Amino acid sequence: MESQLELLKAEEKFIQENSLNCKLFIHPKADLSQIAIIDENNTIRLIQEKPTEDFFRGKAGILNLRFLKTYLVVTPESVSLIPLDLYEEDANPSLHLLGEENISKQFSSIIDKQNCLISFSPQEDQKFWLTVLKDVQLIPSSKIMINYLTDMKVKYKTVLGLNFYNDHFEVTLIEDNKLKFYSQFNCATADEFNFFLLTLFDKLDLTPALTQFYLWGDIAEGDENYQRLSKYSQNLSFPSEENLNLIGQKEYSNLNFLIGAIECE
Repeated sequence: MESQLELLKAEEKFIQENSLNCKLFIHPKADLSQIAIIDENNTIRLIQEKPTEDFFRGKAGILNLRFLKTYLVVTPESVSLIPLDLYEEDANPSLHLLGEENISKQFSSIIDKQNCLISFSPQEDQKFWLTVLKDVQLIPSSKIMINYLTDMKVKYKTVLGLNFYNDHFEVTLIEDNKLKFYSQFNCATADEFNFFLLTLFDKLDLTPALTQFYLWGDIAEGDENYQRLSKYSQNLSFPSEENLNLIGQKEYSNLNFLIGAIECE
């Protein structure tokens, strides 16, 4: 029986030989970054999670290979959501591919499941990746959240997605499988989060006990933000993928955005 290391080496060899037929997905994070590679049959061949700088060490590293397509999951800023029937491509051209000169420009991506287009700019700390990856296509985290929540089958008609970062959080509201609201709020403390949460309940006319919450990002069961949420509702869930048992997957890895990006494409 082959060991995990032998299987990993076999997959890396396959990718080295067939990268032009494979797609690369990257989820960059502060200290650890994740990559996934799928083959021409859309089978996930490899998952890796390690310190970001380790991906760039050595000339034979995976990021030095050429792939059929490369996708980067980004944290969006300056977000606008536009219904497709109101979008004029000539007036607001979609920029999927970029070089160094385009880093500060807006990008866009179509969210088919809600028949809309999202216009956005990547966060400053992720622009480093844009200078080293050629022909990269950006997938904003908000698109992954919207797609996931649209597909959810829950007993409540109202679903609220919250994605937490160190200094802000994203909010996505779906009602009857229709996108009703998206925004971001700056908050550095649980008290600030609680204030914005109550404001959302009021302005969006939400009844927490009749709302299903899905939580992404820097939040864990029992932490301060989670405790604030649990005061208003018991309907708190974390998006979860089945145990995929992928080559290179670590037991503790949170693959929600990485797998969500693959499902987007």
